[in-house]
Amino acid sequence: MRKWLHYTLIIAFVTVSFLFSPKHDKGPNVLCPINYVSLNRLMTMYISCDSYTFVGAAVRPSHLIEQNFTRQPRPVYIWIGYSMGHLLYFLSKPFHQAIADVLTRKFAGSIIERQFDNIVLYASVFVAFILLNFFVLLASLIVFEKLIRLVAEPWQNGVFIFSILLLLLISNQLVKYFFWTPHQQLLNILTPLLTLYFGWGILKNKISFSKTLVYSALSGVLFLVYGNAVLLLAAIVIGTLLGYETALPQKIKRSAHITIIFLSPTLAWILFLKIQGVTYYNHEVAHYRNFVWIIDGISQSGASLASMTAEYFFLFIQTFGGLIFPILIIVVALSIRKFSATTDRSSIFGSSRELLFFILMIFLTLLFYWLLGKGSYSDRYTYSAAPYLIVLAAIIINKTRMTAATKITLTSLVLVYQLYIVLNDPIHFSQLFYY
Repeated sequence: MRKWLHYTLIIAFVTVSFLFSPKHDKGPNVLCPINYVSLNRLMTMYISCDSYTFVGAAVRPSHLIEQNFTRQPRPVYIWIGYSMGHLLYFLSKPFHQAIADVLTRKFAGSIIERQFDNIVLYASVFVAFILLNFFVLLASLIVFEKLIRLVAEPWQNGVFIFSILLLLLISNQLVKYFFWTPHQQLLNILTPLLTLYFGWGILKNKISFSKTLVYSALSGVLFLVYGNAVLLLAAIVIGTLLGYETALPQKIKRSAHITIIFLSPTLAWILFLKIQGVTYYNHEVAHYRNFVWIIDGISQSGASLASMTAEYFFLFIQTFGGLIFPILIIVVALSIRKFSATTDRSSIFGSSRELLFFILMIFLTLLFYWLLGKGSYSDRYTYSAAPYLIVLAAIIINKTRMTAATKITLTSLVLVYQLYIVLNDPIHFSQLFYY
């Protein structure tokens, strides 16, 4: 409980500080009916365009079984919002009139007031999604700690430096623009951490195969929350193939079982829709041509596919700006390790298989987002590689007993960076792709 309070304070410090950020005008979100809600003269809350669809669907989940509904592939996210939102609505019943009066005054004359027939219910669902964002960040910090214990135990540089690394993990544009609004983007922090926890846990024989099957099922459910959960399937399968001292045919058989279990929730959802007379619809694939752009290119000509591949690679590289600071922290960590007299000179990773798994997961994460195609490139997706880099930095730092000077240097860097992204957008190379 004490640790959870500690993590809650870190989350509160970072997320509340972002309420003081100035407004930005990048991206298509300028088309939203309301982009920002002013809390007072100094504090402003950013609202994502997607929030309106998420909240509306969570108020009326029947939207999920409408043909071509844009959020149909993410029913679990909507159901969580529905459950938590209606619970908050019930608990706040004695205060409904007071809440309605405040919200009506706040949005008087706006499109929100005109369209929301029950503004208190909508507000309850909205707050529920914010609470869900908090739980995602809390889970991220917990998994980060478990990861460090798994590969770098014991931690030898004190609670304060570990807290600074936790702060670094959530001081980014994902939290800045998506904590105070209903969205799944914070899973781009949690999912990479879970891939390492599952994979390294299998390689270190800390996760039994029966537990692996449970994690596969949970990952399959998470896939109905956000699509990057497919990376968890990749992590578990790769961990199974690289780990577990069994023959290769047995590993392949286990990987097949894992894949089937992972896909089962999605297949069940598609079957349910079919029974309702609805054809499963994936808006990202149908509208933005995520992944299938390769098929589109092949259907035209080999030259066309080559041209698209080169163009998309160039555009994708422009979304790497957010990774510069995590890379800088790794450089700092390596410098501290090299010049310290109290450095553990053993290998950074426990085994070559752990290193191979780490490299594969960074590659697959970036490949996954590159395959989304031109219409979906964004810094916020590419930033999914950052948690891997921050974990690496933490492992390197823990190989050295830091001096007071190096602790001050690292702390100053992270706090200055936190202040910078409160006041500015993080480094980015493409204004088009930064939102």
